[in-house]
Amino acid sequence: MALQDILPNGMGGSSSGLSDVLGASPDATSGGAFDRQFKNSNFDSGVQGDVVDTGFRTIAGYEVPAGTEVRFGSGSAQNEANQGYLYVFIKDSTPEEIEGTLRLSYATTTGRGTVVVQDFNAENLHGSKSDRALKVPLPEQVDKRKIEENERLLVQFQTDSGTATVDDTETEVDIPVTEYDLTVDDFAR
Repeated sequence: MALQDILPNGMGGSSSGLSDVLGASPDATSGGAFDRQFKNSNFDSGVQGDVVDTGFRTIAGYEVPAGTEVRFGSGSAQNEANQGYLYVFIKDSTPEEIEGTLRLSYATTTGRGTVVVQDFNAENLHGSKSDRALKVPLPEQVDKRKIEENERLLVQFQTDSGTATVDDTETEVDIPVTEYDLTVDDFAR
């Protein structure tokens, strides 16, 4: 029995029908897309650094490895239950909250070009670790191109006032991303 015979309305006949129901990432039809949640340990040097109120500073970075492409966010806003949700609580070592603006961006391989994906008021990002109603949705950012090999995902921060030091041990990060494994189609042959 074929998949299209099991699913209603012929949804098994095309990859887009099933992903419309499940809310999968719009580019996930190739079969190599995987939703992930990036925690502190997923970033190259954790989540840490000195931050100021005069400009954004990078507090976390992830270099995209060979054979993959990545975008911030996961799922689709068309299906609330299947989109990614952002939880971030930026703290210093005391552990006190550092108020400011969190920026998700990416940089080219040379580091000379940076593209802003989205800015968030950091105080709104830590309503609940488990209750989606209190989290900020972050569906896959399909309006931005995929970040390619050797380019970097960046988490940047600017305080509301003064200076502070983001502490990796106290700070909590849970950022949805969609990772594309470019080798999946080759492996299946």
